[in-house]
Amino acid sequence: MNDDEERQADGPPITTTDAGIPAASDEHSLTAGPDGPILLQDHYVIQKMQAFNRERASSTPKEAAHSATSR
Repeated sequence: MNDDEERQADGPPITTTDAGIPAASDEHSLTAGPDGPILLQDHYVIQKMQAFNRERASSTPKEAAHSATSR
């Protein structure tokens, strides 16, 4: 077992970006001030939002077609 596997077994799972680079935090984002907007420089949050939007967009037509046929 190498060092990375030992660290992951002891603590919480390591979150990574699409490129496999460990992300600093899965719960916090880079903002302009304490109550400011999310900055586009926070690549990890932008990737998460893109994946969520694509997942949601791909499932919407199926659900809409299914609800129309079940009436």
